[in-house]
Amino acid sequence: MDTIVAIATSVGRSAIGVVRLSGPASLQILRALVHDSSFAPEPRKLYLKEIAKESGETIDSALVGYFAAPHSFSGEDMLEISCHGSPVVLRGVLDLTQRLGARLAGPGEFTLRACRNGKMNLAQAEGVRDLVNAHTESASSHWHKSSRARRAASPLEGAVISVESRIGCNTSRCAVTSFTFSRLNASGKYLPSPQ
Repeated sequence: MDTIVAIATSVGRSAIGVVRLSGPASLQILRALVHDSSFAPEPRKLYLKEIAKESGETIDSALVGYFAAPHSFSGEDMLEISCHGSPVVLRGVLDLTQRLGARLAGPGEFTLRACRNGKMNLAQAEGVRDLVNAHTESASSHWHKSSRARRAASPLEGAVISVESRIGCNTSRCAVTSFTFSRLNASGKYLPSPQ
């Protein structure tokens, strides 16, 4: 499995922007970003670090958090970088992580990995999609209510989730979530959009 990266916050200018990585090289990439090969962050703690290019030129000061597998959203090693929300800063961090070995994530790919790693089932993945796409307070409120209802819905639900976790969430089942998974190949790699 490769390591993916994406900007996790909305496009545009803001006080803070978040860059998220998931995959086996996350910690190695973090160490390269902060130019400290011995940096051993305690999982789920934030550290204020300078993010710098290969030349040593600082891109930004950022809060970095490391989440060790399986205790992360995706079930993989993950990294979240909270830096200033300038598009120039975010692009600089995104480009640097790609030069260090991460691949740009496709739409919904973090959620796909969470599904594959048994962190959520298909209904929960669809719920994430619905919440992200909510345009009104009512839609957001509906998601929270239906999410609670789904958790308490049926005594069989736990068994279904358990079976789904064991068999994994393959791309054909996850495609139902409308995350643009139709461009994933058989090994789960995201294919670039046709030009």
